[in-house]
Amino acid sequence: MRYKIELETREFVDIFQHRLDYISTLNTDNLQQLNAVKQQNLLLLRTLNSIKLYKQQQQQNVAIPPFKQCNDTNTTVQQSELNVIETGFRLPSGLSYLKHLHGKTNLLSPQFQRTSNSKRQTVYSNYTIVIGMPTVKREKQSYLIKTIQSLIDNLNKNELQRILIVCLIGEPYNIEYVLATSQEIEKLYAEHIENGLLEIVAPPSEYYPDLNNLKLTLNDNYERVKWRTKQNYDFSYLMMYSLSRGKYYMQLEDDVITKPDYIKTIETFIKQQHRQDWFLLEFSSLGFIGKLVHTSDLDALINFFLLFATDKPIDWLVDYYMDTKYCHFEADKKSCTRTKSLYRIRFKPSLFQHFGVFSSLKGKIQILQDKDFGKKLKLFLANVNPPTVSLKTTLKQSKKYSLIGAYTGQNFFWASYPKANDIVEFTYDPPLSIERLYFESGNPRHPDDRFFNTTVDVRPSVLPKDKNITYKYAGQGFYTVANFSHVTGIAEATIEKSINPISTILIKPTNNVSK
Repeated sequence: MRYKIELETREFVDIFQHRLDYISTLNTDNLQQLNAVKQQNLLLLRTLNSIKLYKQQQQQNVAIPPFKQCNDTNTTVQQSELNVIETGFRLPSGLSYLKHLHGKTNLLSPQFQRTSNSKRQTVYSNYTIVIGMPTVKREKQSYLIKTIQSLIDNLNKNELQRILIVCLIGEPYNIEYVLATSQEIEKLYAEHIENGLLEIVAPPSEYYPDLNNLKLTLNDNYERVKWRTKQNYDFSYLMMYSLSRGKYYMQLEDDVITKPDYIKTIETFIKQQHRQDWFLLEFSSLGFIGKLVHTSDLDALINFFLLFATDKPIDWLVDYYMDTKYCHFEADKKSCTRTKSLYRIRFKPSLFQHFGVFSSLKGKIQILQDKDFGKKLKLFLANVNPPTVSLKTTLKQSKKYSLIGAYTGQNFFWASYPKANDIVEFTYDPPLSIERLYFESGNPRHPDDRFFNTTVDVRPSVLPKDKNITYKYAGQGFYTVANFSHVTGIAEATIEKSINPISTILIKPTNNVSK
């Protein structure tokens, strides 16, 4: 283990040196950032020397003292510093703003973490863009799965290898919710987790200050101050976790949808920038959605967020950070805005749209729409379906968005709210041998227009001889093979040979569906 740590530490030193060389070419405005990276490099060199000393003492059977904090390259380092390197988690100098930790960096290890078991995880990963997405338990409805689905659906095969999506579950005092949410994500996206596209992390409760003892600011009530302070800590932890995993970091929220080819568009826009010292590229006009920075700039941002965590919301803090970094003290607002526009560059039309209604702040309804998003959305995926002798529904369907149009791949199917005893029926003659069924309801523009409390039943063309059928008998020769998920609006099933071939497929609400 010690040899492995030494080897990886040498790699980290080389990586930091490379970053150091790059940063040194920037203008004098980045001098503070340069010093921060130097300090990180110094820490790693000190750690490497400490490990070498530890090995020498071990080989010579010298009594090894307990690990302790050190300022000298000839003494050993804290065990927590070794843990930081082993787990791939690196803390910036913002530790001084986390006074409640009392210097115990080991308390920053994730409470829960789900990553690939096969893909090598180190402090630094060669991802191009790391997408950070925090989520918390909402009072009425979760939009997380729809957001993840939209992000993944609009990636091509090549991008799947170069992009990392990190989902932070910010419920440190509700481990049951953390585990349940993680299991829900894993059930749907296990392959993407194993392939290294998606990671799940949950901060420990020790990371947060006492959220029940905060100073009131901005004339906000206590619940709002607590909510935005907690949010600032969530964002900061997510950035610390993502800090060394890629070249760029982009912030999203858990209730957005994206346009097709969004990564290609982002990468093209990055290449089009004439100046390399840009600070922020914006791909949405709303809040802190779709904001992209160099990961080398995250150290300073994290420090700033933690320093003013209780004072202002995070999107305001970004503005104030840029005021401090780029604007002359005596400059008027117009001049300052003009200067910042050289470093904060907006892409239009927006690539991300906010669709959530129920805010993570209890009792708040927030209907925000990005007017620059436009209408370029992938609202349905055309499929080639087998010929049917009959398509039938009791739902009141739109003339433009009919059942037959959806089945033949021309458009999606849109109808009035289903109620108990309504049906959507597909009949086949000759019967079909079916291996798998997949139905998806809801689309990015109308994510709540989906089936739930709804079954998918099939009727074999002949009475099955196998008495050990695992499906529930639904009557009139039908067996229930799937249910629509109330979260994703998806129903899917693998069909056993014992009930093939199939003559009829039936979608049937079990009671009124209000959406």
